[in-house]
Amino acid sequence: MRTFQQRHERAPRPRQSRTKSVGQTGSLHEPAVVDNSRSLPDLRVNKGGVDTNNVINDDKEDRDNGSRSFFADMDELLRPYCFTFNKLTNLRRLEVYSVSNNPCDWETLGRVLSTLVFGSHHGEPEILSAAATGPIASNRNGSNSGRKRLPLAQNQIREFHLHTESGLDSRTGKLLSIFDHLEVLELHPVHIMDQHWITDWELQRRQSLKALRMGSTSFWGVVMSSYEYLRHFINLEELRVVANDPSQFKWVEDIKRKGFQRKQRQLQPAVIPSGTESKSSAECNREGSNINTNINNSHEPPSLCLPLLKKLGVFTNGTKGADTLHIIVEAFSEQLEEFVFRASLTPEPARFSHPFPRLTRLALRGEFLDRFDAMSLAKQCPAIELLALQRKYPSYTSQTEAETAAASDIITDSFVDALRKLGNLRCLFLEGGWRLTDRQILRLARGCPSLYKIGLHHCDILTADTIGTLDVILSRRTKYPLKTRGLYRLQKSTTEDYTKGATWRKLFFGYEDD
Repeated sequence: MRTFQQRHERAPRPRQSRTKSVGQTGSLHEPAVVDNSRSLPDLRVNKGGVDTNNVINDDKEDRDNGSRSFFADMDELLRPYCFTFNKLTNLRRLEVYSVSNNPCDWETLGRVLSTLVFGSHHGEPEILSAAATGPIASNRNGSNSGRKRLPLAQNQIREFHLHTESGLDSRTGKLLSIFDHLEVLELHPVHIMDQHWITDWELQRRQSLKALRMGSTSFWGVVMSSYEYLRHFINLEELRVVANDPSQFKWVEDIKRKGFQRKQRQLQPAVIPSGTESKSSAECNREGSNINTNINNSHEPPSLCLPLLKKLGVFTNGTKGADTLHIIVEAFSEQLEEFVFRASLTPEPARFSHPFPRLTRLALRGEFLDRFDAMSLAKQCPAIELLALQRKYPSYTSQTEAETAAASDIITDSFVDALRKLGNLRCLFLEGGWRLTDRQILRLARGCPSLYKIGLHHCDILTADTIGTLDVILSRRTKYPLKTRGLYRLQKSTTEDYTKGATWRKLFFGYEDD
């Protein structure tokens, strides 16, 4: 965002006469002279925009001299150039980048976004006089009052992306309160300062959010606070966060435990202590109804937290990656349809210890895949259809070291057997140090009857005959609609950035699939 001084310098100036054309006396580079000989016209607004009947035509003399007169409202001329978002009535997606910690940037951004709500750069409804009012200002009887207010124009923004160089604080909450029906929110701050960016956001507007993506690699080692405030997003369907400690999702396990205890108390029969008078059935029913009412009026769901959550992406950069994976799987495994997990340091072998009955899309990225228990995939994820595994391809200093490591990078037969047990697998993407032999890849393609797409990275040991045979196998008929089939070779370089060629990284590690 530009500073106030820069915005003021770029602000439109009152109308100035153009320089003299060729053939006239005077220099072409003479400074422009302000022409105030004409008064500004009155513009009339109707449903279709400006009334063309009242547009001032250019004088014939000015047209013959090669110049043209432009007239506009003085209020429009004096306002900063960036406050014109009230014209974008069909805007659905807005992205803001490089917002610094300077209060001027946040103030400017707030003023710009306020035009999306009110349709006026003043942040208030526009007031038109009786002489300038058109069909919008007239009432049903056709009569016009002295002064009419135009109705507030609600913005239609559904997706908002904010990349800021500061942290999330109360200023972020004030910006988000401008949007009425926000469905997708993506935040990339340096760090999360406090939770005021959630508390300052109205509860009713929070409930319309369906997708929340927050976090970047720049503050992985800083994020250690709990995500307990996410319980307010009851309609959230997609969540992508950075988690470096299992305690950040411990609140989900506590809520599920409390819900289980409530169910147990509700199902337990009433025990009458000895020596007390027995109560009538009406009194027992009355007390039982009161107990059920107290349980149902609880603000926390009885069994699920974030009950509509279907897509979850978690990035972790700490040494507790295995513990974080365990508690996240325990919290959301029963309801997820898509799970993306990215970890850099996991000293302990990782595996899925809880079932994913509804999971169809799984993407794993990190060095923990070297020790990942692939057999747990077939056991805990029986309905998986798309599997993406990515690990960094190692760099070697000598040719001998590369040849020795290449021989050890060949995938074992047990890994192939684990993939063959995924009966519903349709797409398989392997990037990094995954080396399949001709026998293994043909065995994999024939063992998975529903598989029709395989993406390999840096697998240079396959022969041309094997690739041709594989394309024939993957072109078989399936019950799914026809799409692009066959074997695909990904780029030979693995980078942290999302390059144009490796578009599948965007699809699975942070973005939607087609």
